[in-house]
Amino acid sequence: AILSINSGDGGSGQVQSLVPISIKTTDVNGNPVPGVSTAFQVIEGGGSVESFDNITDSQGIAAAQIRLPNTIGTLKVKATSDRLPGFFKNFTITVTPGSATNIVMVSDDNVEGTIGLELVNPLVVKVVDVFGNPVEGRSIQWVKTKGGGSVEFTDTVTDSNGLSENQFTLGPDAGI
Repeated sequence: AILSINSGDGGSGQVQSLVPISIKTTDVNGNPVPGVSTAFQVIEGGGSVESFDNITDSQGIAAAQIRLPNTIGTLKVKATSDRLPGFFKNFTITVTPGSATNIVMVSDDNVEGTIGLELVNPLVVKVVDVFGNPVEGRSIQWVKTKGGGSVEFTDTVTDSNGLSENQFTLGPDAGI
């Protein structure tokens, strides 16, 4: 019998979502082998095997649903078959962040500077999902809410670390 990946390797999904994977068992002529006991195990990156069909069907396919962890990164799942001891197939799944839920101030918001001049360090914010994972590609609109001064850009976009920064020039009034 030959064990091969049928679907799901190289896939991706958001944190805490379910991702389907499946393996196929065939004979040396490529014919499906039904009734083969299989197992799926998360071996790296967290997450869990949520549900699976551990016996291959009439097409030689056994499938599982993988619950992704709440942290971004790479997940590896190992599939084995009782008819092929010592042989296995590994699936790699990329875990992506969920939807943006919060903007967190990264830079110190209690800064001092010289009237009319740019602050020494930029203003930095981080966009995260509900689990605190960084969210890339989110638009940030910078709006001054009090006092004078100006930002370098009115819109910026978060980077791969969920960060976005902007330079601020102080206005003409002290103490604001």
